[in-house]
Amino acid sequence: GTLRRHHGGLDSFLRSTGEAFTAGATTQHTPARPHDGRHADLPTYPFQRTRYWLEPDTSRRDIAASGLTAAGHPLLGAVTEGATSLVLTGRISLATHPWLADHQVAGTLVVPGAAFVELAVYAADRVGAGSIRELTVRSPLVLPEHGAVRLRVEVSEPAAGESGRTVRIDARPDMGTATSWTCHATGVLDAETPSPDWDLTAWPPAGARPVDVSYETLAAQGYHYGAVFQGLHRMWRHNDHVYAEISLPTEPDAFTIHPALLDATLHAALMSQVLPSDGRIRLPYAWEGATLYASGASALRVSVTTAGDNAIRLRAADGAGMPVAEVASLAMLPADLADLGSAAVSRDSLLHLEWTPAPSADAAPPTRLSLLGHDPFGLRAATADGVDWRRFTELSAIPGDSSDVVVCIEGDETADVPGAARTALYRALDLVQAWVSDERFGEARLVVVTRRAVMTGSGEPVPDLSTAPLWGLLRSAQSEHPGRLILADVDEDARSSAALPSALAGGATQFALRDGRVVVPRLARASSQDGPRGPAGMPGRPEPEGRRGPEAPSRWDTDGTVLLTGGTGTLGRLFAQHLVTQHGVRHLLLVSRRGPDASGAADLVAELSGLGAEVTIAACDVADRGALSALLAAVPANHPLTGVVHAAGTLDDGLIAGMTPEKIDAVLTPKLDAAWNLHDLTKDLGLSAFVLFSSIMGTIGNAGQANYAAANVFLDALAQYRHATGLPATSLAWGFWSERSELTRGLNDADIARMARTGLKPLPSDEGVALFDAAFARGEATAAPVALDLDRLRAQAAGATLPEVLRGLVRARRAATAVTATASTLADRLAGHTAEDVDRELLDLVRSHTATVLGHAGADSVQPAVAFRELGLDSLSAVELRKRLNEVTGLRLSATVAFDRPTPSALAAFLREELLGGSTQAVAPAAAAATAEDDDPVAVVGMGCRFPGGVSSP
Repeated sequence: GTLRRHHGGLDSFLRSTGEAFTAGATTQHTPARPHDGRHADLPTYPFQRTRYWLEPDTSRRDIAASGLTAAGHPLLGAVTEGATSLVLTGRISLATHPWLADHQVAGTLVVPGAAFVELAVYAADRVGAGSIRELTVRSPLVLPEHGAVRLRVEVSEPAAGESGRTVRIDARPDMGTATSWTCHATGVLDAETPSPDWDLTAWPPAGARPVDVSYETLAAQGYHYGAVFQGLHRMWRHNDHVYAEISLPTEPDAFTIHPALLDATLHAALMSQVLPSDGRIRLPYAWEGATLYASGASALRVSVTTAGDNAIRLRAADGAGMPVAEVASLAMLPADLADLGSAAVSRDSLLHLEWTPAPSADAAPPTRLSLLGHDPFGLRAATADGVDWRRFTELSAIPGDSSDVVVCIEGDETADVPGAARTALYRALDLVQAWVSDERFGEARLVVVTRRAVMTGSGEPVPDLSTAPLWGLLRSAQSEHPGRLILADVDEDARSSAALPSALAGGATQFALRDGRVVVPRLARASSQDGPRGPAGMPGRPEPEGRRGPEAPSRWDTDGTVLLTGGTGTLGRLFAQHLVTQHGVRHLLLVSRRGPDASGAADLVAELSGLGAEVTIAACDVADRGALSALLAAVPANHPLTGVVHAAGTLDDGLIAGMTPEKIDAVLTPKLDAAWNLHDLTKDLGLSAFVLFSSIMGTIGNAGQANYAAANVFLDALAQYRHATGLPATSLAWGFWSERSELTRGLNDADIARMARTGLKPLPSDEGVALFDAAFARGEATAAPVALDLDRLRAQAAGATLPEVLRGLVRARRAATAVTATASTLADRLAGHTAEDVDRELLDLVRSHTATVLGHAGADSVQPAVAFRELGLDSLSAVELRKRLNEVTGLRLSATVAFDRPTPSALAAFLREELLGGSTQAVAPAAAAATAEDDDPVAVVGMGCRFPGGVSSP
């Protein structure tokens, strides 16, 4: 039963168990296998003995050691009693409380409002209060399918002259110490316990008529209750009173009143239509006069009566008819399902890009700049008085010094937007490849200047779509070659051009100049713009700032047709089902290259048809304007096209040095070309929704994905373009999905570990669709639904390695340096040590960072004489290794340093030469194998056919 309720089947259970074991094994630092398939079944040398058994967690056995008191409650683990308040904390999940999976509302796992009452009652008992004067549910608490939620219940001391104590219930995802708390319920506890003046001993009351009990009816209305919550068994009605018998199919545990038992009392009101019957889902909102007279009940007799509009009165007794619980008034109000979906979202997972004022520059502006090519933005004229501009027509003519080189890339207003974007990208690619490969410019920076390629505020002109993708391409180039490139965008104001030298002194690697002011891009929580939120969809909720009223966000037209590109892929399937089940879409046009021939297409049609949708799967290359036009013409007139979701895409990864126009085209075609065709061919159709699936990689600039970043930045700019011209548009820059798709199926363990080190966490599907709804409901042009490891980001911020665009999400103090002012670099610390110590430290340095990059258990798994390629180092991991070594050594190593010096020993020797010159001996080779007395090598040949001890002769 637990398997069925929690996971829906044994396969899902085994899959989740495997994930849990994998997570546990990761804590034991499981070594990754070599990437070379020839050694896939062999251990790396030397043979590693690593324990994979999960060690018991003894840190939680005695919470008293942490200064806490055990709560002794099924939902709460600890109590902290302060001078003026009482705080109870807990952690809940489907793994620890699987019975909560039996409470779903509109397909969403919602913690029952009765649980808030139980928590408040338990807190009242701890402080000696007798009843709940009032308890208002401000926001439903949605439980994720994977992961946990932390609870916090706080009770304050009575205010002066008052007898009541305030109670507050908060929760947050258990994803790190920096995740935000959400207030879910607030109320007041009364000191006195009222005496009941009623009982239910006459049972059932005379004249009461039986009423059918049907949980199928509730399911059809959107209330999906599993076995634990199907406690209502018999029901009667007499005039305006409804009577019911309920029982708990499980032990009540240590609850004062089990939430499933109390929640079942509401089912009588829902089934008997005591409340207004308008077809809308209703949730508990305001509990007044709630009192518990007896605890530990497993069965109840219940009386339900009306208590005004949208409110009921509850009385519950035990099997003898004696009072157990009473609620003087419970308001049950309609819920907004879109807001219910957004309640499932961590507020830290929905981000958007803001442009904020740059910090003041400490350094002096440069006095000399080199201009490569023409000057369409008037930079030289605006800064002529303070800067010595040198103009060159060819990169090869520029002298190799440390002065910055400025190049302007102008947009093209041609109607062929995809062609213009390609032209700009090809030019930038050629330039960057030449720049990073020319050692003469090792100490200089290439400053790429665009005009209006980015949109920094809602009142600005639309972005230039032909140059917007440059920012994605060059962000990735910056990640691969730190310190070599600067991205700048100017407006038409001459003051902005004049401010360029000062902006270059500010240290930002990406910035825009607007009206002479410098602004920088920062990801921020989308909720930071919201005002206080009340209960989902209930009266009196303040409207969030930035929204233009309830009609502002676009809505899905349930009678029209919605087109999904990539419709037969993993995400296409997920969101097709979501649109049908959660948004009532009844006509779907799923498009992919293979169409009906795609794997699982027939099953997908059957599944969606079973949910009540009419589904058409078509084979169409959306990047082919003629083919798309014909497809759109075939949409039936009685169900016209009203929505578009563009989820198609492909990858062709590679470092900027190896990027080609062909690789750019391969990624741009299904993303950029298809998006432009969809926009241009539907802009006059009166769509109600136009959603583009972008990627956070375009905003962050992921190494090895310059073409993919460029394509996705175009989608973000297109959404801004449409939004500014009055057309519906939402571009979602997704993070990394936990469910593998066509794009991520090829990722290996090292790839996953690399993304984790950047602070990206896998996004579960249930949270992803909730973020989709939350972003769509905000009505803004762009959003970034991303699961982030904020603790990891904070650690990067402390070490000054956090990417600039992420610096607005966390705050951290700079770590104090542990070395003296006269020994502030690695070279300084090595100076004066023996050659043997220097060699050992540098080799350990290379091996440890290599192990981290490859996801190995530790430095011992990296053999000094084994080639990096044999160890599993690819081009992306080589870039990360170079970046790490740059940071720790202070050197500026080339992008190919790990392949130019192909073993850890060779690379360590090169670092010694760069840091100390020839003042020490060469680094020792690999650890010697056992040798005979005459020092001849003894070769132990295993199945891997490798010779230990550096032996090279056959």
